[in-house]
Amino acid sequence: MELISSRTNNQVKQFIRVREGTYDNPLCFTVEGAKLLAEVARSEHAVLQVFVVQGYEDKLPPVPAHQVFAVTPEVMHKLSGLKSPAWVAALCCRKESRGAGQVLRRTPWLVLDGVQDPGNVGSILRSAEALGHVPVVLLPPAPSPFQEKVIRTSMGSALRTPYWRPPDAETFLVRARERGVRLWALDVKGEVDLADLPAESGQAFIIGGEGHGLSGGIAAAVERTVRIPIRPQVESLNAAAAAAILLYRLSARRRESR
Repeated sequence: MELISSRTNNQVKQFIRVREGTYDNPLCFTVEGAKLLAEVARSEHAVLQVFVVQGYEDKLPPVPAHQVFAVTPEVMHKLSGLKSPAWVAALCCRKESRGAGQVLRRTPWLVLDGVQDPGNVGSILRSAEALGHVPVVLLPPAPSPFQEKVIRTSMGSALRTPYWRPPDAETFLVRARERGVRLWALDVKGEVDLADLPAESGQAFIIGGEGHGLSGGIAAAVERTVRIPIRPQVESLNAAAAAAILLYRLSARRRESR
């Protein structure tokens, strides 16, 4: 196993460019830690290079990687985006994204409009997988599900949750109209209490960014609004918390209809 001891090694530089989103191949992504490496190895995505801290080689499980390098602790600190780096990191390549036709074959959809924080997006993808494997639409400027922090916060769910990233809101609205999907927005003053949400097919639920709400085109296309009852002294829930509550209600509704 080759040892990398230089922080300016070309493999190290490439890994950092991918992690920071400046590499010229958008299919590449990085993960850190044994758990996320195992998640990638079990997924449809490929592990290209593994970097393991010298002395931890025996802890590395069998991984179908093209290359495996031992690195010094100093090099791992350079590779990592964490204050306390893990002992293993990997450069990976995702499978080409599925088109909208494949991802949006079933409803409901969860739509994120202006949700930009990678931690929130990762948490929402985790909830979407846990509570029904609900397809997620990520409207610009939402981060890629394969951004390092999104994958980490999702605990690997970002690797499996069906998603679509349309180039703009209008492309999404055209698709929704073609499918006859009714657009609901989550709103603190919504007309329908979440507990009374009607069990209809063909629904999409939109969560806006904190502080900005829904974008103009999306807001104009919304047909109905739904609220999560909260105490009056609390202004609102954050996007990830609201999404989890909504997804749980949708999951319960599916169970009730069986």
